[in-house]
Order: sequence, then structure tokens, then C-alpha cells
Amino acid sequence: MADNNTATANEFLKQIRQYSSPYGNATERLAHCFANALEARVAGTGSALYTTLTSRRIPAAESLKAYQTYVAACPFKRMSNIFANKSIGRLTREATRIHINDFGILCGFQWPCLIQGISLRLGGSPLLRITGIDFPLPGFRPADGIEQTGRHLMNYCKRFNVPFECNAIAKKWDTIREKNSGGM
Repeated sequence: MADNNTATANEFLKQIRQYSSPYGNATERLAHCFANALEARVAGTGSALYTTLTSRRIPAAESLKAYQTYVAACPFKRMSNIFANKSIGRLTREATRIHINDFGILCGFQWPCLIQGISLRLGGSPLLRITGIDFPLPGFRPADGIEQTGRHLMNYCKRFNVPFECNAIAKKWDTIREKNSGGM
């Protein structure tokens, strides 16, 4: 949809609808939700729907509770974070700088384990730079949530003597280009 090819999107939508159901198994329900979102995007109502859904700010404590419940009920997220952090640590073992682009950073829950791991490196910690990318919040401070996450991660890095930089990007993901991430 990034290139506004509605004909192709409509064709995909037909195919997805054949295999989706709001009452089926988990995959069929996921396909149903995806089809609804794609249909809203093709119809041009996706932005209005998104604005309506995001106009009510959810308190941070409520979001944290929901995330904690999600991770407790579905440990796959936690395991994927552990494996990703181990892979990043292994692949950057000799690096003096690490730059991570995190699409959908939310509260940055994935990164404390990585921060602790790289703080133990012989010869000192590498510079860790995280570019937090998420959808803009409504109102005058669209990047406020990402910036707050950056501040929390910065304080955490200070505790473990890890040099840290944060770059906050609040944009629709399909509009982001490499130059936005402040590459190293």
C-alpha cells in the first residue's frame, strides 16, 4: 500500500478473505483482522479509524499491566526478545558502537537485558544507540512517548556504565527512510 497500488491490494484482500474468519482458529482470526485493516486502508478510512482509536490516551500503568499480562500468557514474546538480544550481543561482540532501529519501541522492555549483557564486556561497553520508532501520538507532542522511553533507557544505561544515545522518530512507518534513523 505504500505505493498506492489499490488494484493489487484489492486482489490480495480477496485472497485473504477466502481464508479468514472472525470465528475460526487463531490464524483465521488474525487474517480477518489484517483484512479489515487492509480494507480500511484501501478505502481511505484507515487514517480516520486510527485517529479515533488513538485519540484516547491510555495511561502508562494500564499499558504496562496489559503488557505484563500478555507476556505472562504468551511467553513467546519474552523468548523472542531473549534470542534477539543474544544474537545482537554475539554479532556485535567486537563492535565499539551498536545502532539499533526499533520499530514499535513502546516502553523499550526488550533492551535492559541487552544493556546488562554489553555492560559486562571486557574492555568496556560499546556505544549503544537506539532509534525508537513509533506512530505519532495525537496532540502537540507526537514523540512524547518515545522520548520518555529514551529517558528511561538512558537512566538504565547510566546504572550499568553503558554509553547511550537515543533518537526518537514519531512517524508513520511507511514514510521513514534511512536518513531519518541518524545512521552511525
